[in-house]
Amino acid sequence: MGPVNLRSRGSQRALIAVAVALLLQVVAPAAAIAASPLPASLPDACAPKARSGAAGGACVRLLSAAQGHEIKARSSIIRQRALRADLPVECGFVGGVFAPTPDRFTSCSDLFWELYLYERRSDGTVVTTGALTVENLQWTRYVFNSLTWEHGVSVFVYYGSGTLANGTLALATSLCAANPDCAVTGAGAPASVAVNLAPGADNSWVWRETDTGPALNVDKGMTLHDLLGMSVASSTTPGGDWRMQDSYLIGRCDAMVGGNKGCVNPEYISTLSLSQREFGASAAMIKWAQIHLRDQWGYKPGGNPLRRFTGDEEANRRVICDRTWVADEVLNAALAVYGPTERDSCDEFAFAASYESGNLKGVTSGAQCAQVTAIRTNTTNTDQALDWNDISPVGEFTGAERCVRGHIPLKLNTALGGELGRFSPRVRLLDRDPYWVDIVP
Repeated sequence: MGPVNLRSRGSQRALIAVAVALLLQVVAPAAAIAASPLPASLPDACAPKARSGAAGGACVRLLSAAQGHEIKARSSIIRQRALRADLPVECGFVGGVFAPTPDRFTSCSDLFWELYLYERRSDGTVVTTGALTVENLQWTRYVFNSLTWEHGVSVFVYYGSGTLANGTLALATSLCAANPDCAVTGAGAPASVAVNLAPGADNSWVWRETDTGPALNVDKGMTLHDLLGMSVASSTTPGGDWRMQDSYLIGRCDAMVGGNKGCVNPEYISTLSLSQREFGASAAMIKWAQIHLRDQWGYKPGGNPLRRFTGDEEANRRVICDRTWVADEVLNAALAVYGPTERDSCDEFAFAASYESGNLKGVTSGAQCAQVTAIRTNTTNTDQALDWNDISPVGEFTGAERCVRGHIPLKLNTALGGELGRFSPRVRLLDRDPYWVDIVP
């Protein structure tokens, strides 16, 4: 059955007709789930609504992560058979640990709801007449150079009891459709689609959404999409209106990085991976600082992330590489074998292009940083990263220094700085966005 767009009363009537036809269809679920016993009473979360005095109604309760895990464990085989095979592996929906923010370009959500129908008897007693347990799995996948992303949903129904033993009809709606900065595009599931919430059934869609806000329309603009998701609401359920809403997906689109426009999951902290084999002593200096200095800038296992600084990084560099740094003529002589332009250079960490630069942490001269120098580790006389692959401290250090300053071959210093420059647009780092730095062999 194709999706139905709710833009007019006529299309609403058409949707009801389609929904009724869907209910009459004989659809064999991927796996049968027996009806569960009807709960003896409503959960506490539904009590305020039940006390309203109405003759009856519906109530939705959001389950905790622990409760959802218990349901999944109890029905793991049935669930795995019923769910679509192409769910994003990185989200950990099946056979893994659920990860809401698995990487810079994916956002995931996994919520469990219980739907209750109830009625009030003539003596005032409120009794449960139906119950249904639903899991809503969602994901968005972004692209670093596009304002359009993939949005996928899988609505799986576990148990039904009482008047909801065979499920109910509902409308599934993308929250993007009601957002002025977002539009549903392409095939899959436009504004709303009819859903048959039958126990054992998996209702799945994948469609495209696109940014229509400042990232698209404003020079250097940015749009935060912090309410992306899906709602599932009553269409013909006897007993009253209800709505389950999952707005836990997040995305951010911008036109501020790399001369193009793109989107990411801003809650994920990316990692700049630097090879010591490729960047030699320049990478070794960072590794030394992460081990020996208290701040442990960029060190993920227990350290502090760096944050991108888009201000005057040269001002930061001038303070750290001030007149107290003097080129090492012995190192200059040793580097002459690689060419006439190869020489000693002033390198620093934390980076000048970060809010953790020593200048922004109260350092007034690079002399206050820990001091290191590149040391020769090989004699190829052609491969600087191999020949100058490590560093050694110069003088005493306490570990409390807010920065490290080094004598590093210019080629290695420049190469590592270039990799940092390519990293920022690759993961769309904006001002103050955090990131880690990992030194690998």
